[in-house]
Amino acid sequence: MDKSFLLLKLNVHTQEKLLRRQVQYAIPKYYIPQILCEMAALKTDKLIFLSYSLESTSVLEASFDESIWTLICKIINDVYGSNHKMPTKLHPLIPTLRQKIDDYAKAHVLFIAEVPSLKAFPCSHDLCSNDSIRLGHFMDLTDTTSTFTTLDDALDVVSKCKTVY
Repeated sequence: MDKSFLLLKLNVHTQEKLLRRQVQYAIPKYYIPQILCEMAALKTDKLIFLSYSLESTSVLEASFDESIWTLICKIINDVYGSNHKMPTKLHPLIPTLRQKIDDYAKAHVLFIAEVPSLKAFPCSHDLCSNDSIRLGHFMDLTDTTSTFTTLDDALDVVSKCKTVY
């Protein structure tokens, strides 16, 4: 795994769901196979998971677990590898996987912080185009992206934000 690469996971919800959504202080167990898959695909050993509500956003860090990922791959290969029929029963390793996911949620997920959520407000200024990059009001043409090498760098920038335009 490439320890210098960090994956950021943010799920976007419809306006209706967002109005009812409560911030989460743990990664839901149904996301754990997905985040392990994403970390494996991107060859990273860390993932930052953001849980957004209108009032606040929680920041959690998850680390890669090779043993669970190997088990998930084994089950997938056993069920779908050479057999093209729809499974009729659960794989015998599913109870083991469920237990490992429970253990993972306790041992490999760290709650980092809860911060006030940023809210975007429409700007009445025209957008301009520069080499197919859409730029809005108050944007510097020379620097349109930010790269953070550590979570502390990212949190430092976010802590200074008051309003997004």
